[in-house]
Amino acid sequence: MALGRFRFNFTKAVQDQFRDQLESQPQRPLADAHAPEEPGVYVLYRDGHVVYVGKTPNLSKRLREHANRIMNALGISIEEMSCRHLAVDEEWMAEAAEKLMIQAYEPDWQGSGFGGHTPGSGRPGLRPREWDRMFPPKQQQPIQRRSRTRERGKP
Repeated sequence: MALGRFRFNFTKAVQDQFRDQLESQPQRPLADAHAPEEPGVYVLYRDGHVVYVGKTPNLSKRLREHANRIMNALGISIEEMSCRHLAVDEEWMAEAAEKLMIQAYEPDWQGSGFGGHTPGSGRPGLRPREWDRMFPPKQQQPIQRRSRTRERGKP
């Protein structure tokens, strides 16, 4: 920094203001997030510790997706999870805020594959993502098929 010269750090100002507003929101159980169907940024907590930051065009839908993923995983409980969210006016704001919040919080699950909508994920031959190794999916029960004789009305 040059002596006697004021340098305004716009990025830091936005980051600080956004974090202040986000942290002023109530921390809610992830299973009952009460999020609007609007674009925004959210923070997920596990036992009070920031584990993931995300952006979305629909806060309500995305937080439900995360809750379902956690409820269908071993080694973790939805009761351990909470969230904060903040709606924004435009999606570009969420993009910028997400990046700033990731820098500020350095969440444990960021980059682990937790939040990804990866095409082909779960297909045979693909390596499991880090999050799936930490919290493997619960085994799904096989679908019971009716025998062909019953379908034709035979005993």
